[in-house]
Amino acid sequence: MRKRSSAILPSERTQVAHEVDSLHRGLELVRSFRPGESSLNIAELALRTGLKRATAQRLVDTLVTYDFLEYHADTERYGPAVACLVLGHAFLSSAHIGHVAQPIMQALASEYQISVALGSRDRLSMICLEVCHDHPKKDFPVSVGSSVPITATALGRAWLWGESGAVQGEIIQRTKTEEGESGARTIPGVYRAFQEMEEHGYCVSSGEWIQDISAIGTVVTLQHQPSLALSCEMAGFNTPKKTLRKEEIGPALVEAASRIKHAIARQSAS
Repeated sequence: MRKRSSAILPSERTQVAHEVDSLHRGLELVRSFRPGESSLNIAELALRTGLKRATAQRLVDTLVTYDFLEYHADTERYGPAVACLVLGHAFLSSAHIGHVAQPIMQALASEYQISVALGSRDRLSMICLEVCHDHPKKDFPVSVGSSVPITATALGRAWLWGESGAVQGEIIQRTKTEEGESGARTIPGVYRAFQEMEEHGYCVSSGEWIQDISAIGTVVTLQHQPSLALSCEMAGFNTPKKTLRKEEIGPALVEAASRIKHAIARQSAS
């Protein structure tokens, strides 16, 4: 008797492709939410994903059913639900990132009276996975979950320097294409940061992303995991009393990155 072929039939391939496409679009809807946004309406979700409103509504209803989104009937808006938290927590827990990095970052923030952020890449941005301040009530534009541009920040530029030439080229080209003139203006700063990374192991930016905010960034290269980046920020770079002391803080930041790298490696091996 002839064995049944294990090849996928054309009709099955069509169904699989449809399911994968639906999954992709559903994930794009979840990604539509930005730090500080508690809810979006269906029109906003459709606009951000480029989906037709009816398609967005059908996918959103499915995401609500499986607890990735929740519906607020009083405002007719949708917000992230518990399943999103579970995924984020699973990532941080599996990588041991927060548990390992937080005390090292906090010590640095307290010693130099700065804010310290640890981030990982998401498309053309860096997502802050952990943020420490020198004061618990400090008001600062970066918090856990914040998204900052790769090519306009010390955090992103340091991460990009640690990647392959192919990834660097892709990010730079996509920034020019997708962000237009504003993106293109950040590219000279990227090349300057690369030179600084080569010479010092860290790079500096001042007022390029947010006016009057200065930052130093360095890379945290990990084995068998995506690279991270570490940066410190403070306001008032151009005032005499508030200067980001790069000659002092830069080496301390590089040392903190090395400690985080080795601590994560030890945790992963245990």
